[in-house]
Amino acid sequence: MVIPLLIAFALPATAAVIYVTFRPLWRNTTGPSEVDGTYKAITLHAVLFVVVLYALALATLADVPGVRPIAPRAVAVLVGLFFVAVGNLLPRTRPNLLIGIRTSRTLEDRELWTRIHRTCGYLCVGFGIVVAVASAFLSRDGIRAAVSAAGVTCVIALPVSYWMYSTPAHMTVAERRARRLDAAVWILRIALASIFVVVGFVKIPGSIHPMWVRLFERIGFGQWFRYLTALVEIVGGMLMLVPSATLVSVLLLASTMAGALLVHIFVIGVGTQTVVVITLLSGITAVICHHRHQSLNAHR
Repeated sequence: MVIPLLIAFALPATAAVIYVTFRPLWRNTTGPSEVDGTYKAITLHAVLFVVVLYALALATLADVPGVRPIAPRAVAVLVGLFFVAVGNLLPRTRPNLLIGIRTSRTLEDRELWTRIHRTCGYLCVGFGIVVAVASAFLSRDGIRAAVSAAGVTCVIALPVSYWMYSTPAHMTVAERRARRLDAAVWILRIALASIFVVVGFVKIPGSIHPMWVRLFERIGFGQWFRYLTALVEIVGGMLMLVPSATLVSVLLLASTMAGALLVHIFVIGVGTQTVVVITLLSGITAVICHHRHQSLNAHR
């Protein structure tokens, strides 16, 4: 009885509070009309998210045929779409006291606000796409792995982006470009580390999915090879965050991806997942190329 009452009153009340809280953004502003429209759109998406969630909850409680089995995935997809919608609007916001990354520097520097919220918008859209697609098509373990990797990447990439854009005024154009490239490579490092650590852990006992057991049986080396692959991915992913261990990390991760590519070509067949393997291998190659470039510059 308590849960239906909470759903009946809490969710509509939440939608009302969201509207009342964010309404001053476009009522008390003298900015351009498109900015007001952005705030209205963000508020509309937030209220619509709660309303659809409310309708889905009511349909589940009323035992509407076909709703209960798909409800968990539908909620997760809805969350992903909400991130995509809001992320698409974030770059159009301006310094305010309710929405966005509000620090003393972003509130005082409109250009910094625009740059960091453009990046934040990209991250939100990317995270939302991962959540929506994974929730719609992957298993529970696959959803956990994909969302964890995307979430960790976004959480760490955002401070790196803030550092990248908060460049001192005395820096030359070349120095600013180099700093931004370094930050971009660090975001790539974080993404690779998150992916390989999560994928490595889902291969070990306790979090194992039957798919991995069947896959390594088809490879033919035995399950010990699955344990070895998991260990290499976890260690290689962690070392990706240690600049002095970049070479070791690249060797470990590149070897696993090269092996995975051979498995796709000769064992399970080339498909969509092959593109993922090639993308990861390309990312590892980009990291080692940048590391080599930095090493050469340091010895000049």
